[in-house]
Amino acid sequence: MKVFPNRIVATFVLVMMSPMLRAEQKTESYNGTFFGNPCQVTINWANFSGQGAVDGRIVDGAGVTFPFQGNNPRSGYLELDVEGQTYALQKQNAGGQISWNSPNLSFSRTSTAPVGPGATPTGTTSNLPAIGGGATRRYTGLYRGKPFTATLTWERPDGSGNVQGTMIIEGDMLSDFKGGETRPGFLEVEVSADNSINHKLTKGQQGVSTVWTGEYLTLNEVSSAPPGGYTPSTSPVAPYTPPKPPVFTPPTATTPAMPSPPTFVPPKMPAPPTFNPTGGTPPPTMPAPPTFNPTVTTAPATPGTSPVPAAGGTKWVIACEAEGSARTANAAVERWRAKGFNAGSLWIPDYSSLSGAKLWLVHVGPFEYSQKAEAQRMLGEVKKHYKDAYGIKIDNSGKRETF
Repeated sequence: MKVFPNRIVATFVLVMMSPMLRAEQKTESYNGTFFGNPCQVTINWANFSGQGAVDGRIVDGAGVTFPFQGNNPRSGYLELDVEGQTYALQKQNAGGQISWNSPNLSFSRTSTAPVGPGATPTGTTSNLPAIGGGATRRYTGLYRGKPFTATLTWERPDGSGNVQGTMIIEGDMLSDFKGGETRPGFLEVEVSADNSINHKLTKGQQGVSTVWTGEYLTLNEVSSAPPGGYTPSTSPVAPYTPPKPPVFTPPTATTPAMPSPPTFVPPKMPAPPTFNPTGGTPPPTMPAPPTFNPTVTTAPATPGTSPVPAAGGTKWVIACEAEGSARTANAAVERWRAKGFNAGSLWIPDYSSLSGAKLWLVHVGPFEYSQKAEAQRMLGEVKKHYKDAYGIKIDNSGKRETF
């Protein structure tokens, strides 16, 4: 008889505790910034009052949606996975304003519910992750219709403020890049290849990447490095002196054989007239035979003038990348050979049909000038690994030709 009352008491205790054990599911909306651009964030909490899974979406100013999943691993922390990129956010609560912060993703809202003893504890500004100054990012784009790659360093970690770096145009032309934002979202820069002409660019967004667009210059962000200090140069930089290139030995030109001189056939001499002893007209004086010159001499070329190679000496190569030293060029050649390509490198100033930049051009090929169709087919294969590759002619004609 004593067991029955004990079961009633145990059941009553479990019924009273069940609301405390139930996870609190909740959906909240926030406003914030994603890579420096305004956005709206919606989060579905599996357990708002404790730790647990979260999911939701980010909608940027252009209406592009980025779904995410994540976890609330411990009090005051969120880890979100947005398209394969992990963002670690820390919570802050100041004056009823709740915010979640990381270097590239932050959002906040005004608190609408009291934070009870079981809720996620509030963080403070003293334990927010430190944000370093500056950010180095890589870009691709078009400069006056020519493809380029660029590495640029910004003044602030969100990719804003002053900026400087270098561009490699068409894989072999090096140019300096510098400028700054005249106001948020508007960039004015100089490109040394343009003799200090200013380019005015407007900021936009394509997916999670920032795009700067101007009339003759477009920048598309492809990657970013961890934020680091930005220290603009205060003293002139010594000019770069590349290592002395190996002596280039051009292929030996084949001298065509001189044609044999024509066989000289002396003119047939007329028969002498019959002598008339009785007088009359004296025999005519025989004309002297013509002087034969068996060879025709062509004036020698002006000394010191390099002949333009014939079409048979002109080649096509597929330009893949440009390097500043023979060592890095050789390393790049090995990488392309590992992909199955017949790769090599050349010193750009050796060929007047190239830009003259003091760089090593890493290429696939060469191909005979008459094999342009084969070179174009190979370009399609190379573009599967590097979309900015292109074909270019190499010779000493001084005329640039690409495809």
